[in-house]
Amino acid sequence: MNTIQTEIINDIRGAKTSIKVAVSWFTDPLIIDELIKKAYEKKDVKVIVSGDEWNVIEFERFDKLQRLGAIVNKKGAKEFNQFGFMHTKFMIIDDSITREGSYNFTKNAQYQDNHFDRTNNTFNRLQQFNELLGKSVDFFSDVENPAEIRANLSILEEQGAIPEEKLQRLAELKLQKAEERLIHQQKEIEQAERAKNEAEAKAQQEKLAREKLLAEQRAKVQNDGGYGMKKEAPAVSEVPPRSYANEQE
Repeated sequence: MNTIQTEIINDIRGAKTSIKVAVSWFTDPLIIDELIKKAYEKKDVKVIVSGDEWNVIEFERFDKLQRLGAIVNKKGAKEFNQFGFMHTKFMIIDDSITREGSYNFTKNAQYQDNHFDRTNNTFNRLQQFNELLGKSVDFFSDVENPAEIRANLSILEEQGAIPEEKLQRLAELKLQKAEERLIHQQKEIEQAERAKNEAEAKAQQEKLAREKLLAEQRAKVQNDGGYGMKKEAPAVSEVPPRSYANEQE
């Protein structure tokens, strides 16, 4: 386990009353699971993430957090390169322990150079968190098809992409899928063409077979004189016909 990830989890486990998290991207299932445990314990759990749909990757866990009474909100623009994007990263435990730095709560963050240190800036961060919370909205407020969004983004995450690359990588993924659809459509066209050719060849064979059978039947009729089988003519008698001229008296 990453050292920063371990420190975050240990701080969450040690929370007595509350955990407040404000990070741009939150897709680390291990950290979310620790928050879920605290929500089960009826601790005050509040999470604010950016409006980037990358956070939808763990929507099922966020949904579970909400159902346990936690607040899971989002704030700001949907894209990293847009004005008003929430790029802050800090966590407050029991309103007394604060960590902040460059570390995003993501899987890939474990393999990047980051820092997330304890500071004495709790008062300012509490004020900042409350301001962010007041301007945030429910995480699911405009998420219509989270499963489909997750399916696309999970592919990028598995490929090692980071949220900042999302637009470029999604464009590449969209192009790749379009090419795959084109190849699939071409295969369907080729299959349909083959099926058509095979059907035409079969129809031609059947036509030739019918024509051959008809020709054989016609030839047979002609050989039979046009009336079926020939019948033998009765034998002609060699006895001359009887004449009644010589029988007159």
